[in-house]
Amino acid sequence: MIGRPATAVPMIAPGERRQQTSQMHKLFYFIAHNRHFSAMAALIIIVYGLIAMDNATISRDPDYAIPVVSVNLLLPGASPGEIQRTVIFPIEDELRSLADLDRIDSKIESGRAHIRAEFRYGVDVSLKRQDMESAINGIRFKLPDSLEYSLKAVRVSDFQTSFMVAMGGTADADLVFAQARGLEARLQALPELKKVELMRADEEISIVVDLDKANRYGVPLSRIASEIESANTNLPGRRVVVDGRYYSIQPPQAALADPVDLNDILLHTAEGHAFRLADIATVEVVAEHQPVFVHVDGKPVTMVKATAEPDINIFKVNDKLTEVLDQVRAQLPDGVTLEVVYNQSDEVWRLVESLVDSFALTAIVLFVIFYFTVEARSTLIIMTLLPLSFLASMSVLSFTDYGVQQVSMAGFIIALGMIVDNGIVVTENAFLRERYRGMSRVDAAVQGADDAFSPLLSSTLTTMVAFAPIFFLTSPSGLYLRSLSATIWINLLCSLFVACTVIVLLLSMFGTLDKIRWLPTPRSLLTAMIPYRDDHFRRFLTWGVNHRALVVGLFVAAFIGTGFVVKDVPVKLMPPSDDPYLTVNVAMPRNAGPEARADALEKIEATLRAHEGIINVFAFSGISAPTVNVGMDSDGDPVFLVRTNSATESHLLGLADSLSQALDPYRVFGAISVSPFDPARAGPRKSDLSLIIAGPDHDALVAYAEDIRDSIGGHPDLTRISNPAEFKDIAMQVELDDGAMAARGVSRSEISQALTMLSFGQEVGHLRDERGEETPIRLKVARDEGAPFVPTDGLVLTRDNGERLALSDVARIHLGGSRAQIDHLDFRPTVEVQFWLRAGADAHAFGDALLKKMATKPLPPGADMRIGGKLETLTQDYADLGKFAGFAAGIIFTIFVLQFRSLIQPLIVFSAIPFCAVGAALAIALSGQYLSFIAALGLASLMGIVVNDSILLVDEANAIRTEEPDKPISEIAVEAAVRRFMPVVLTSLTTTLGLLPVAVGDSPFRGMATVIAGGLASSTVLILLLVPVLYSILTRR
Repeated sequence: MIGRPATAVPMIAPGERRQQTSQMHKLFYFIAHNRHFSAMAALIIIVYGLIAMDNATISRDPDYAIPVVSVNLLLPGASPGEIQRTVIFPIEDELRSLADLDRIDSKIESGRAHIRAEFRYGVDVSLKRQDMESAINGIRFKLPDSLEYSLKAVRVSDFQTSFMVAMGGTADADLVFAQARGLEARLQALPELKKVELMRADEEISIVVDLDKANRYGVPLSRIASEIESANTNLPGRRVVVDGRYYSIQPPQAALADPVDLNDILLHTAEGHAFRLADIATVEVVAEHQPVFVHVDGKPVTMVKATAEPDINIFKVNDKLTEVLDQVRAQLPDGVTLEVVYNQSDEVWRLVESLVDSFALTAIVLFVIFYFTVEARSTLIIMTLLPLSFLASMSVLSFTDYGVQQVSMAGFIIALGMIVDNGIVVTENAFLRERYRGMSRVDAAVQGADDAFSPLLSSTLTTMVAFAPIFFLTSPSGLYLRSLSATIWINLLCSLFVACTVIVLLLSMFGTLDKIRWLPTPRSLLTAMIPYRDDHFRRFLTWGVNHRALVVGLFVAAFIGTGFVVKDVPVKLMPPSDDPYLTVNVAMPRNAGPEARADALEKIEATLRAHEGIINVFAFSGISAPTVNVGMDSDGDPVFLVRTNSATESHLLGLADSLSQALDPYRVFGAISVSPFDPARAGPRKSDLSLIIAGPDHDALVAYAEDIRDSIGGHPDLTRISNPAEFKDIAMQVELDDGAMAARGVSRSEISQALTMLSFGQEVGHLRDERGEETPIRLKVARDEGAPFVPTDGLVLTRDNGERLALSDVARIHLGGSRAQIDHLDFRPTVEVQFWLRAGADAHAFGDALLKKMATKPLPPGADMRIGGKLETLTQDYADLGKFAGFAAGIIFTIFVLQFRSLIQPLIVFSAIPFCAVGAALAIALSGQYLSFIAALGLASLMGIVVNDSILLVDEANAIRTEEPDKPISEIAVEAAVRRFMPVVLTSLTTTLGLLPVAVGDSPFRGMATVIAGGLASSTVLILLLVPVLYSILTRR
């Protein structure tokens, strides 16, 4: 297979020198002598693998449970300060005692608040949700009566949108909306869809009372509210017994089935005269907060978004969805159009095509390598490992929760070059025994596999341990990447299984020596390299062993020199995903009205559509933009999702810079940022980095944060600064005259009700439609919309006793301001200033410069400051990766100590680890890439890959020492390297070239592939030169 050995001693695997009839030997013997049974077992693998492929869970991104419980709280009309005092402080005090709590964030806005509790990974989140619910219920008596809250455990799939369907056309907007409601109902009936939602503003039924008319009728506001509540109440049914038989009494249903029914509610004057609600009030359905704008390529549409179930094949979901849409489309009235504007299955299909192309390209490359390096028969046998290992891996993957998605697909591609190594070693052992020992096909296959199994198992486990640090990361980014290591593990184990079963069967049936008549066999390149190995390489290695200090010094110098190369390589947290999308985020002032938002949306949308390289523009204002990718930045209002004509990173970054410049004239509307999807945004912290200032005095924190904006605002890498705490809501400050209230016998609740109706409105019930959806009913008092606030002068209320009360006698209202948002982090008031950087900017360098600048400004008393955002998350990930990589290295070293029964020889094996970083760093620098977290993962994983050949070389040298104890150590080191020359070159070549499709492509994992390929290339030189030199230095007789 690789030509005649370099010496008179047959090139036999070390394990053969320690032959024994092991249990594995019996298994291999069984496989080789029971061919029909073994062939059926292989057929089962193929069939089940194909079935598993058809039934596999296929999605775009991995789904995983985040150890987070989310609490949403609603207290309509309350200011952030009031919610902090009456809701958040009591709840946070109660939650302090929760076990396993890592972090808790509270965000408080007008009328609502959100608590996000993040727990230690591995806890049962459903139990933690119950604990939190019990804690809040336990203090319910301390909380406002009108407070509403809900708790939910979080999964990634809860936030991702799989499909977006737009309905529009020339028809009336109400008709389009009605058709969209019908489509929503049809899609909700599909069990394959987890969530279907019509993107529209939250609505309310607004009953606006003309106070002058109400006073003329002498009806108080409290009576109007009670009559509405009474008319909207369903009476309970009863059962009675008559003549020994049960009869059901069906009460009249509530008369309110439609908002217009509210107009007919009857009220009565003090004299008993009846009149309708419509006589004193107007009823209309309005947006609860602000109008919603959804545009597709400049046209207003009604959008329906749908999220697929996470454990399902997205292509099958698409088939069901298409069938329903075709039916709906055929029934649409004239003037109504329906279009699927986003389909996740299209993105997934592009990923599958990439996997197939990479698989095919790798297979072709490996076939060419084997065809010109080994015998044709051996080539075909080794190549069977690729499809069989893939099918076996698919079978195993079907029993896990990972499924087929872009991260597991990357695992398949990265593993392609590794999985053939097992086949190479088993086939090589069989070849050597068949050609040089004269064994039969069966005996050569059995003995070759038996001798190879132990080092192959050790090599497989070592490589698996090297990829373990990725699996044990528990941050959102780590959980997102977890399936990468799991897929590689599965591929390696399945490769070992196939090599020790099917490959053994094929070797026993066909052997390695006979020619294939229909396939010409060229001269082996490895055979052609024998003279070079036996002459030039041996003499070069002998020179190196004789000049040990010089060789070690050169490698140390190269390692140090690499540090100077790496320091100039740009650093980026995470590479963009390979999606042809950009997001444009506009942070307008919180008090910007609907007209201003509509103007900004129209002008920015027109600029985006006119820009070269853009295919579609989706615009969203007044509503959260659908999250089509975990790396999407959906912060801001409005938000634009831009589909481009290319997914390459260089194109996206260049287009982002170009768009950012084109949008400069519109920065008068607010800060604007343009960015590609970034997997580092998986989780709650979306900005590139932030400064988190925590302390007891919130106002002092806000003032300090304003200094930060002034100090850093002009930085060239900065595209947007966000500090929600600096904004103030215009508020009506109410002052009550307690003395006047006491004199008139007026209670605070009476005045509170009136003021609530004057401002936010009092909720007096819900109207349930035929779909079971509820719309809140709010009772308000009409006021002059042109007035900046509601004055009390001239407002007269009719009380329950019929007395008229001028509101100005007991209360005064004047304009004021209150913080629009108050944040807490870990039970402390916090201000977080968030920074968005231009695409490609170095967040680490920006963070260092920011901290250096702010170090000159003293913090408020009792306050502290730290870096947050994506940079915080990735910095922690780097630290965790280093910790787990060190732990993995310790495990591998312990295994080697046990295997070699020495502390010195494992150090020789480990020498390849630091020096393989030379090739990895040079590969990154020469390819023009940057150091990222993905590249760091590749460097950590490289540790286990490069030591495998070192193990076999040291083991070979030890075996030679056993056979020839009088031979000098230097000659033993040279001989071992010469014997391992061909296998080391071949396995490094196949693994490196197998990674090339990823390394030269546009995958976000190309940094990892580049690092591994570069490290393996340099490790080939290290293993064949440095390891023998160190062996000759450190080994003693």
